[in-house]
Amino acid sequence: MDSWKLREALFLSLSQWYQVLAFILIGAMIGFGFASLTPAPYQATRDLYLGIDISRVNEMAYLIPLAEHEPLNIDDYKNWQLKQSADLLRSDQVLKNALDALKESDPIWEEYSVADLRKTIDIYWFEAGTWRLEVVMSEKDLALAAVDAWLTKGSEYISDLLRISQAGYDLDQEIWTINLALGDAKYERAKLERFLTTSEEWTAHLADLGGEDPIAGEDYQAISNWVLAYSEVSPFWSKFLEDFPSLDQSNEKFKDWLVDKLAGARIAQAEVSAQIDILQADKDLILPDYHQYLEDSQGLSSNLVLNPDISEVQVKQIYSWDTTTLGGGILGLLAWVLVVLYKIRSLKVADEE
Repeated sequence: MDSWKLREALFLSLSQWYQVLAFILIGAMIGFGFASLTPAPYQATRDLYLGIDISRVNEMAYLIPLAEHEPLNIDDYKNWQLKQSADLLRSDQVLKNALDALKESDPIWEEYSVADLRKTIDIYWFEAGTWRLEVVMSEKDLALAAVDAWLTKGSEYISDLLRISQAGYDLDQEIWTINLALGDAKYERAKLERFLTTSEEWTAHLADLGGEDPIAGEDYQAISNWVLAYSEVSPFWSKFLEDFPSLDQSNEKFKDWLVDKLAGARIAQAEVSAQIDILQADKDLILPDYHQYLEDSQGLSSNLVLNPDISEVQVKQIYSWDTTTLGGGILGLLAWVLVVLYKIRSLKVADEE
């Protein structure tokens, strides 16, 4: 098809402005008619603050591995707590409580079930610590009543669980204390076990050397460095190793010193192991109560912060007659463009034939 014919067809279409106007008007009328025949539903929203005390979470890091179903790290733990809260707000129990309250206030809600109410709701993270509850219904008053009842019953349910969790604070503290003590004791046991192993190796090495011969300089330096690493750890080790022999002592003297320390270290190891057993038994005794309180609180911990009174209810129609009319006009214009393109393509095909 010649380019001049293409330009001629395009100019002809643009000159027929009344066709453009007709397409726009028809599209606008369709949009207006759609809005008139199918009124837009109403969207009611309310916000609540449901955040988490970060400093409290960091303090509770020792508890995370104790959770039966969520052995997570700190970041995952925070996300789990917030997701758990959102799931509870959407739970059947909360929706049932909200629906029961609605039925008491207006008989029209007798027609609704929990499943029906669930279809109308949504919840999403709005901004830091803020959750937005959203209800979409055909009538404005119903949407307003539903979002208010949902927020009220949801916040009451979460508050009750947090009170249970806060009541378990003493259990948190007790486990925290035991874990601190266990950590220190296990660290001390590890040092003793390593000290015993190395002492036995040095004792065997020195026994193979001439007993009356002075200790070799390199052996003395190695042993003294090893002893120094322990003596600076704590007052116990500093006192325990304070009688370290001098460089002019014999291999036998160093071996005897190590044998003496081996005996003392074994006594200390047995004592620390017994302490660990007692602490572990105490923790095992508490854990069932701790897991029960986690179950009763639905996994929510006392580090959550709830504030349901941070916003007034807001309501709006999802769409209105003016937006649908404008949208219909734009679609009409697009339809006219498609018709013009079709005509030009048809002319091109006819010219090629």
